[in-house]
This record gives sequence, C-alpha cells and structure tokens, in this order.
Amino acid sequence: MLPEFVEALGDGVYAIDTGFHRPRFDAAYLIVQQGHGAFVDTGTNHSVPRLLAALDALGIARDRVDYVIPTHVHLDHAGGVGLLMSELPQAQALVMSVVRAIWWTPRPSTVARQPFMGRRKWSAATAACCPWPPIG
Repeated sequence: MLPEFVEALGDGVYAIDTGFHRPRFDAAYLIVQQGHGAFVDTGTNHSVPRLLAALDALGIARDRVDYVIPTHVHLDHAGGVGLLMSELPQAQALVMSVVRAIWWTPRPSTVARQPFMGRRKWSAATAACCPWPPIG
C-alpha cells in the first residue's frame, strides 16, 4: 500500500507530494523500470524522508536508484539533492555544468521568494540545504 503522499500515475511513474508549503503544491517524481528508479526533482531537505518512504513502499532498494534529475535550481525542486544523494549510494545527479557552478550561490530571484514563504519557513528550509557535490 502506498503512503497517502504517493500517487501512481501509470507506466511506472509516481508523483510524490513533497509537503512544500501546502498539500499538493509541489511534487517530485519517481520513475521505476525493471526494479531501478530515478527521481525527477527532490523538493527541499524536508521532502527527502517522503522520497525514501516511497522507495520503501515500492520495494526499491536505495542502491537501485540510478539517477536524481533536478529540473532546475529552485529550492522546491532541487533543495534536497545533496541530502538525497547521501542516501542513494549508486545514484548519479544529472545536472548541467553551469548549474553545478551556481548550485548554492544565492540568486536575487530565489531570495525574492522569502516573503512568499515567510521568514521562519525560508530560514528553516534554506539552512538545511546540503551542498552537492559535497564540499571538502
């Protein structure tokens, strides 16, 4: 049985409500084929337990996830990449090299979203970001 935040869309594709801001506002996707998985987007670090729970519910071992694919570098789509990658020993993150270069550099467009989320939620969400690839 799938958790309430996981929805089967068919053909091995699952939408995972990341819990960002409010229910059904933001989703990550898990694509499953022949016992292997790939995540498209991750949500924030707060979403990672849901992504791992989806793997568990579907019987997909963490070492059978091959790819993590953030669509773009916004907190609600890629904020959890670093933490999720630390839980998936065989996964590769597929990102453009220019994205890697700016991965955790604050951008005016991202900082401008602080009023939308509120200072407390913004601070909690951004303070927990894990850089990827790991620094040091």
